Parts: sequence; C-alpha cells; structure tokens
Amino acid sequence: MAHRVWGRRCAFTLVELLVVIAIIGTLMGLLLPAVQNARESGRSNACRSNLANLQKAMSTYEVSNQQFPGYTEKAGVVSPIKATWSAMLLPYIERADLWDRISKGQPDYAAVEIFVCPSNPSSFEGGASMSCLGNAGFVGRDGEDVKLKANIANGVFFDRVRAKKDSPESLMDVRDLDNCPSKTWCPDAILKQTFAYIQAEGDGSTHTLMFAESLNAFQWAYVGGDAPDKKWYFGFVWEQPGNLVPGSGSNADDQLTSPEYRVINGVREKLSFASIGDKRLAPNAGFPSSNHPGGVNVAFVGGQVQFLSERTNPVVYAQLMTANRKASDLIYQDQKERDLGLPGPDDY
Repeated sequence: MAHRVWGRRCAFTLVELLVVIAIIGTLMGLLLPAVQNARESGRSNACRSNLANLQKAMSTYEVSNQQFPGYTEKAGVVSPIKATWSAMLLPYIERADLWDRISKGQPDYAAVEIFVCPSNPSSFEGGASMSCLGNAGFVGRDGEDVKLKANIANGVFFDRVRAKKDSPESLMDVRDLDNCPSKTWCPDAILKQTFAYIQAEGDGSTHTLMFAESLNAFQWAYVGGDAPDKKWYFGFVWEQPGNLVPGSGSNADDQLTSPEYRVINGVREKLSFASIGDKRLAPNAGFPSSNHPGGVNVAFVGGQVQFLSERTNPVVYAQLMTANRKASDLIYQDQKERDLGLPGPDDY
C-alpha cells in the first residue's frame, strides 16, 4: 500500500505538465532573441573586421602606388583590361594568384572571403560575390559622359579608364582630367586621388569615408562586355540633400531611380541581378544598405571602422563622402560652398 502511494506521488498531473511546458516556452521566447542578437553581433563584428582589413590593404596600395585606384582601372599586361578597385587590391590581400590570372586576361572570379559580410550576402550568386562598395562620390558625376567635368573633391574612387575611350573626337573638352588644361585629347591624363590630398587639402582621413556595406554590391570583378562603367556598379555615392524629397516615389520601380530612396538603407531589400548591364542595377543600388538593424558598417580613409546610422542627416552623409567638402559640388540649402563645419561623431 505504501509502495502504491509513493508511485502515485512520483507522477505528474496534466496541470503540472502544462505549467512546465509554459515555463519552458517562456524561457525559450526570452532566450531566442538573445541568441539571435549574439549571432548578429558576431556577424557584424566579422563585417567590421573585413572592412578594417580592406582599409589597411588599400592604405598599403596607396603607399606603394602613390595614389588610390579607380572604381574601374586600367590594369594588366594584356590590353585592354579593366579591373575594379577590389581586383586591384588582390595582391595586397594575399590573393596574388587571382591577380596574376586576371592581369593576363585569364579571368578567375573565385570567392574571396574578405569581400563578403556574413550578414549581407551578395546579390550576385557566384564566386565573385561582394558585400561592400568604395566611395565613388557624387551620383550626378557619372563616368559615362567624358565631357562632364568631374571633381576629385567629390569622393575617393573614380573612373580611371575614361581616357581610353574610342577616339580623340569623343574626348574633346575633357576638363576633368589632370594635366589637360586645354580642350584637347589627353589619353594619359586621369584623375589621381591621394591620401596626401585628403589629409592636407581636404577634410582629413578621419572625416572621409572609404568603404560601406551594400546589399546590392554586384561583384568584385569586372566582367567584360559593352556595359558602361557606372559608378554604382562598384561604388557607393551621395546625392544633393535638396533633391531628397520624401514621398515622391509612386511605385516599386521608383526605389531604383527616385532620389527619395537615395539614403542609407533606402533600398534595403536584396535585388537580383542577371548581369552587370541589368537595368535594376540603377543609381539607388549605390547607396549603403545592410541587414544590420538601424544602419551600416563603414570604414574611413583614416582606418576607423564604425556603425553609420540610417538616420544620419543627408548633409552629414555627403560631407563624410566628399574628400574636400569646400571644393566639392555639395550644395547647402541652395548655396554652394557654404561651410557648416566638419561633422562630429555625434552627428552620425
């Protein structure tokens, strides 16, 4: 009899089981967000580490070559070969094997771990996937039009193969190329951005962005063809703050072209591109974006890597992108060259 009573006391009632299940469910509900946050923190740290290493490699490149590469660049021993800023960086991130093949006209677009952020997988499905972009300056200065005067104060990376196009007649009045003061053909004159300019004449290396994350970075390698070298293929850009009119977009396609979306995380969803000439790879894809809550990770020319809030004022964002805000095309409230001072960390 005593044994039977003891056995009944060891059993759980239905109410007790339901209470235990409810407690476990509550604990799991509390634990899972913490686990997800910890995982995201780890992924974000990996992204920042990659950006920091890319910045160091780019600094080494600049010291070795006395200039930064372009977002598209003349390269290789076989002509004509074009390479992205990221491809030019391969020898400086211990991937000289890839660079040797690319520079000889033997494309090898293998996966490169440092180019990919675990939180922001590339929109390009393939070996040459990419998760970040280089500072290509003002969206309104597109490299397609060689007669449009570019401005080295607008950013860090520029189209450096423009002087190779077609014929002398198509390059008349190329006022944006260094060492070409007259309206003549200057095949060897290209924009040359340097650390010395940014530091001594510009806003300084700690106030100029170099890299930013992007969900719609296409690929690290240039794939040939007739597609023009638009800066948002390989670079992130800035827009005049006065053009950012909220509520102007009327349909989904406006997300790709309307200035309304030309802000951090303005086009946040990962788009799917068939090729580099895909019309969906439009200007708005060239603004920073990520899966991190509230903003993106960025790297400055000076080396600091930090989180840039998606609520950053467009004027501040443009100031951080211009190498020299006073000499840039940035317009403050319709008054060009009005100096509001350098933004501080609290501004972004």
